[in-house]
Amino acid sequence: MNTKMTLENKLLREEKERARERFRKKARTDKEPSTNDYSDRFDLHERCELADGYVKPEFADKYDERFRGQGIAWLVRTGVSPEEASSFSSFLGGVGIAKLVEIGMTPEKVDEYMVEVFNGLSIVEFVKAGIKPEQANKYAMLTFEYEHDSIQDIIDLIKEGITPEQVREYDKRFSITDIINCNDIGPSEANNFPEEVENYLIPLLSMINVLPSQYSQEKIKGIERHLLTVLLNIHDLRKNPDNYYFLGTGVSAAAILNRKTNTSYKCAENLETEIELLTKLREEVGETKNVVNYKQTISKKDIHVIEIEYIKGDTLERKLKEEKNFSSKKILQYGSDILNGILELRNAGIYHRDLHDRNIMIDEDEDKAVIIDLGAATTNPEKRHPLNRSYGGNNDLVSLGQLIYKMYTGHNLFNEGFGYSGADETKDEIKKEREAAYDNPEILKKYLNKVRRDVKGELGETIATILNDDLWTQPSMEKVEQTIRILEQY
Repeated sequence: MNTKMTLENKLLREEKERARERFRKKARTDKEPSTNDYSDRFDLHERCELADGYVKPEFADKYDERFRGQGIAWLVRTGVSPEEASSFSSFLGGVGIAKLVEIGMTPEKVDEYMVEVFNGLSIVEFVKAGIKPEQANKYAMLTFEYEHDSIQDIIDLIKEGITPEQVREYDKRFSITDIINCNDIGPSEANNFPEEVENYLIPLLSMINVLPSQYSQEKIKGIERHLLTVLLNIHDLRKNPDNYYFLGTGVSAAAILNRKTNTSYKCAENLETEIELLTKLREEVGETKNVVNYKQTISKKDIHVIEIEYIKGDTLERKLKEEKNFSSKKILQYGSDILNGILELRNAGIYHRDLHDRNIMIDEDEDKAVIIDLGAATTNPEKRHPLNRSYGGNNDLVSLGQLIYKMYTGHNLFNEGFGYSGADETKDEIKKEREAAYDNPEILKKYLNKVRRDVKGELGETIATILNDDLWTQPSMEKVEQTIRILEQY
C-alpha cells in the first residue's frame, strides 16, 4: 500500500512538473517584450520586471490583481499558472508562492503555518530548517514584538529550545540574537548588567565569571573593546569557558587568566611601547626571575593584547593590607627581589619609572616579588614620568626605598595614613611633599632621619642610603649593583 502511494505521488509530481513546463513555454516569449505592451494595471517598474522575465503581456493580465509585476515574473518562471497561484492563501505574494512551489509545498501544507503572520519566504525557511508548523506558530507573535529581527532568529530560538515565554523574560533592550547569546546565563543575570554594557559583551563577560555587580566596581567601561579583543581571540573560550577567569582591572587595563595554561591576557590602551619593551627584555635578557615574562601579542587592527606569564598570588598592596607590615627577613627578601627585577630591566636598557605596591606581585608558589606592568617604562633615562605620585620620581631606586620603608612601617614615608593612599588628593599631597623634600636638602635630611628613627638598626640606615639620591635621575648601573651588595650583607 505504501509503495503504491509513493509511486502515485511520484507520478503526480512528475505530471505537475510537466504541466508547469508546458505553461512556462506558453507564457513566456523568446523576445523581450516592450514595456508599452503591458496594461495600465502595472506601473513602469512592474512592466520592466515583467519584460525582464519575458512574460507575455496577455498572460500577465490573467493573474489575480493581488499579484504584482515581480511576483508574476517569478510565478511564470516557476511555471505556476494563474489558477494554481490563486489556490494559495491570499496573504501570500507571488515570489513567496513561487519559492514554495519550488520546494514542493502544496496550498494545504502551507496553510498549516500561520500565513497571516509568516510570508511565503519565511515558510520556505522554516521548511528548509525542518521547523514544523506547530513549532513555528508558537513564535508567531514574536515577529511583531521583535520586528527588526529576522526569521532566522526565530529559527535559532526554536533550535536552541528557547520558548517565547523565556524570550519575554529578557529586557526589551535585548534583540533575539542577544537573547540566544545569553541563553547560558539566563534572563535574570543578563538583565542585571547595567544598560551601558554592550549587549554582545554580556555573555562573554559571564563566561569569565564577571558578575553584573562587578561591572562598575572593576571599571570595565572604557576598555570594553580591548577586553572583547581578548575574548574573541581566545579560540577555545566558548568550548572550555571553565578554563578562564577574570582577574580584574587596573586604571586602564583588564586581565584574564587561563587556568589550564597558567597564562594571563592583558588588554589596555596604547600597548605598543610596552610590547616593544617586553620583546626587548626577552631578546636581551631571556627568561626573567623578578620581572613578569612575556609570551606573545594578539593584535587586531589598532587593538593589542599581551599574553604574559601568570603570577599566582596577591599584589604587594594587598599583602600589606592583610599583614600590616612584614618581618625584617621578609622585607629584605622582597626588597632584594624587586632590586633584582630593576637589574634585569637595566640589563636590557629599560627604566621602569612606575614602581609601587600595586605593580609588584608576590608569587605565592615561590614566595618572591615580581615586577609587573611596564606601561610607563622607557629606554630613555632622561624622560620623566609624572604619574607615579605615591612612590615616584624618576629614580627606580628611590621608589624602591619608599616601598621598603612601607613594608616595615605599613605607611608611605610622605604620608602617615596606613595602607595604599589611593585618593587623588592624597597622592597629590604625597607627590608635593616628596618633591619639596628632594628640592631642599634640609627637608630631605629630616625625612632620612625619620627613616632611621622608624626603622631601627642597619635596615633603617640602608633605606636612608637608598633614598639619599637625586629624585629625577635614574641611578647608574654601578649604583644598582652597589645597592644589591648592601642588601646581600644582611
